[in-house]
Amino acid sequence: MAAALWISGIGTALAIAVAAVGGPAGLAVEPVRATAGPAGAATAGCADCHVAIHDEWRESRHGAAWRDPAYQRALRDRARPERCHGCHAPQPVQERLGRQPWARDAERDHGVDCAACHAWRGRIAGPFGAATDAHDSVAHPAFRPDGSIALCGSCHDTTIGPVLALARDFRDAQLAERGKSCIGCHMPAVTRAIATDGADGAPLGPERRGRSHALRGPGDPEFCATAFKLGVEVVQAAGAEWLELSVGNRAGHRVPGLTTRSFHFRLQPLTADGRAAGAPLLVTIGADNLLAVAETRRFRLPRPPGATAVELEVEHEHGEEKVVLTDERQPL
Repeated sequence: MAAALWISGIGTALAIAVAAVGGPAGLAVEPVRATAGPAGAATAGCADCHVAIHDEWRESRHGAAWRDPAYQRALRDRARPERCHGCHAPQPVQERLGRQPWARDAERDHGVDCAACHAWRGRIAGPFGAATDAHDSVAHPAFRPDGSIALCGSCHDTTIGPVLALARDFRDAQLAERGKSCIGCHMPAVTRAIATDGADGAPLGPERRGRSHALRGPGDPEFCATAFKLGVEVVQAAGAEWLELSVGNRAGHRVPGLTTRSFHFRLQPLTADGRAAGAPLLVTIGADNLLAVAETRRFRLPRPPGATAVELEVEHEHGEEKVVLTDERQPL
């Protein structure tokens, strides 16, 4: 006998495709070493016209890639911390598309700045290549969904310290062949004027379908919750009733994506009048039991007497940061 319950509101998005394949196959790009000034120096100028995009980036994990306290703490324990700098304060990534970028020496507090992704051979690369007096523009294939795999994979196909090669997972699962991409999940589509007048905010040029630069990830509880498809079943086995928690990975890579992250799944059995029926039941997925792409894992837990409902809480933990992704009560 089994009474199935699928937790509502979780895992409703498409598979997350964080990271990408490691090489620039199919891209007409000739990587060259930059000869211009510090990559970070351009960031403030970009904000003059790309106000909304800049504001999104500034608050994102890319914007804080160098300043992130967890990253700075991790550097203290590394024998060769300079190996990490290229992805946390990179020179233009397209100099070495598909390989780890060189680190820049200046303005590292800008993290993964505008030039890191958009500077290419003295021009500004993007999806449109729109003409402007502000800079030379070029429509570049790395900014198409299929091309973003090589761009993102330059850093996200790296295994250093706690960092896992998530791009390899994405590639091995052949998600690109199914139309998935990094930006498809982590940079939601938005329609707006790409540039605005710095003086009065008036749009410069037509509205276009672009991408948010807020870069959704594990720090976004609503987005992070979509990585999982969760279910609870009451099952009979060995003459007893059990609660069986199923945790399905809907991400395009293993979960968690860093060995320093973990997810805690707490089931609190409840009586009919809402009181706790015994102690909470805890399942943790972390570095020692990573959940593979498309894997569903089942955990069998004892059902306390009198339990007629469960309250399920999912918590994401990363260092000192703890964020509750979802907290729902469901009948059994």
